[in-house]
Amino acid sequence: MKKKSLNILKSGLCKLFWFLFILESLYIIYTLAPKECEPIITLNQDFVQLSGPNLIREGQESAFYKINVNQDLKQDLNITLAYSGTAESGVDFVATKKVTIKKGELSTSFRIKTIDDPLAEFNEEFAVKIATVNGKSFLNEFKISNPNNIIYTKILDEKKPKNSDKDSVHVSINGAKSVYENSKRSDYRVELSHAAADDIDLNISYSGEAEFGVDYIAPKNITIKKGEKSATFTLKILNDNYKEKKESVEIFISDFDDIGFEDIRYKTSRLTIDIIDEKKPKDAVILKLKADKKVLENKKITYTLSTKKTLESDITLKFKVISKDANRYPDSLKAILLKGTNKVSFELLVKDDNLLEKRQRIDLKLLSIESEGYELVKLKVLNKRTKVYDNMKDSSTPAEIKFLLESDKKIYEDSKELKLSLKSSQTLLRNMIFYVKYTGTAKRHTDFNAPSKIFMKKGQNESTLIIKLIDDNILRSKNLNITLSTKNSGGFEKIDLQKMVSFTILDEENKHPDQAAYISLSGPKTISEGKSALYKLSLTQKLEADLTVNFTYSPNAEQDMNISNSFVIEKGLKNKIFSIPTLDDEEAENVKSFTIELDSVKGGGLETILIDEKSKIETSITDEVDIKKLFQKVVASQKIVFEYAKDSIDEKSFSTLDEIVQLLNRFPRANLIVEGHTNSAGNRHRNLKLSKRRARSVKQYLLDKGVDKKRLASVGYGQYRPMVPDSNPKAQELNKRVEFKVNY
Repeated sequence: MKKKSLNILKSGLCKLFWFLFILESLYIIYTLAPKECEPIITLNQDFVQLSGPNLIREGQESAFYKINVNQDLKQDLNITLAYSGTAESGVDFVATKKVTIKKGELSTSFRIKTIDDPLAEFNEEFAVKIATVNGKSFLNEFKISNPNNIIYTKILDEKKPKNSDKDSVHVSINGAKSVYENSKRSDYRVELSHAAADDIDLNISYSGEAEFGVDYIAPKNITIKKGEKSATFTLKILNDNYKEKKESVEIFISDFDDIGFEDIRYKTSRLTIDIIDEKKPKDAVILKLKADKKVLENKKITYTLSTKKTLESDITLKFKVISKDANRYPDSLKAILLKGTNKVSFELLVKDDNLLEKRQRIDLKLLSIESEGYELVKLKVLNKRTKVYDNMKDSSTPAEIKFLLESDKKIYEDSKELKLSLKSSQTLLRNMIFYVKYTGTAKRHTDFNAPSKIFMKKGQNESTLIIKLIDDNILRSKNLNITLSTKNSGGFEKIDLQKMVSFTILDEENKHPDQAAYISLSGPKTISEGKSALYKLSLTQKLEADLTVNFTYSPNAEQDMNISNSFVIEKGLKNKIFSIPTLDDEEAENVKSFTIELDSVKGGGLETILIDEKSKIETSITDEVDIKKLFQKVVASQKIVFEYAKDSIDEKSFSTLDEIVQLLNRFPRANLIVEGHTNSAGNRHRNLKLSKRRARSVKQYLLDKGVDKKRLASVGYGQYRPMVPDSNPKAQELNKRVEFKVNY
């Protein structure tokens, strides 16, 4: 039933089409047939007649029209034309508004130029008629008796050219030829080279690798509005995480309603668009990495890599092991998640060492992610850091670190210092302090100076212990033992520290005089008969053993002395006092002398003992006398006199002072104090000063005579120490004096 109805509908539409075609053909024939012009004036009038074509084609340059008169003109005839119809002046044609028939002529011609456009207007028509006439013939004025003096002219659309020309309307599709997935949308435009005469509907089709509804969404029809030259539509890009690199979609106009234009041509009817994977993808496959939280050295760390969804493509990850001992691990660690899976485990063996880290960390640093099928893969680390603890019980721990002290075993005192190298078989990971203990016969601060600690810094494997040797004059070799200990291990689990090293410090082979001990002799220059002369042996260094000292004497005094040719200085001493008694006799020998001199030494426990230049003493033996009485006797014989109120010595006193000089020379052990005194006459302060000046004058006289300065002293007492009460002139004369105090 449905098929029969459809056939009837098709038959009716076909008949209707042929009917309309015949009707339109008849209309065109009618319009092209020439029409008869009705008379415009009566026979007894001068008349004006208009003629011209009834049909012209758009694009022709012009149509010719003619105006005739039936009488000769005695003046110019001015004619005004008027237009009407569906064709519009200035849009479809260019109207001529006025014409003139010259005097003596019977006609004139004018043109109406058509305006070519791309619009398909089919049959437009315009009418031109004579509106007014102004002029005369030889007989009458010209008049228009019939207002319908008019020519109807149809303008036909130009024929469609074989090739595009200026009136062809071009259709094109414009827009970006490549878009990124993450751009979300992109606007495209269908453009006409001429504004639409009416609404135009377009059907848009799509084809290519990219799938509609999967990779993009776009409209399938759009409309260009009347009077507009373009319409815009949006291509919405759908984002995914698959790595297609580049997919293409082709946009083309599949159907175009061309009513309204004479000639429509496609400038760009198809546009191929590449949909490119986004540069910075946002949608990602999230992988999760989890590791063991803690593990012992020489054990394996297990890592687990997983994702929620089953993979459509393999994913390969490369990691770098981050550790203090990263050089002991491979350059990269690879993990592959295979297509069709969502989980994989991989392991890393923790290297064992002798380092005392207590706790260290091993991290994984992501180097790269490779995937053929996904744009973006991200790694989410749940726990990538593993704490590694020392495995102290593991017997496979590498050998312990050794520390050794190295130096020559035999050292001489005069080498100044002993330089010992403390070497480690491996560079330290932490600072170390070694405590040094010294034992043996060599004593610290006596035979050597040395630090109690040795420092070895992190990053080093050697340090130096410098022992400053003290070169002494003691005759003995010494043994030195050095013991090391430490409280830390320099960052190692096990260390082997050399416990003790021993050295022998020998006396130098070549003795140095500047280090020798010197022995000297001192004693009296004079001694009275019957008394013992005390002598002193002095050493610059304490003895390490008993020292025997041998003397020699001059022979001329042996009968006056008890002589011993040697003395012993005991160990540990630096000085020895001994006495040589003199023999008293009744003979008046005046002065005798003898010489005692150091001859040689033996023993002492020192390397070198030298006899000082001061090893020879000459001693005078005098008869037994009272020296003080001799000085008093000289002073009592002649008083020391000065000029009045001055410190200048009177010449009368020079002989007395010379006798004093002789006594001082006779008794070289005698020392003298010169005392000045005044009486109470005058000012006591002036008297005190005067007594001091006079005592100094006497001292200076004695010095000028060659008396040793060390044996003399002077003092002034003024009037404060009178000999007798200062009550009369005689007493005052006695109190004004110089006295000599002798020390022997």
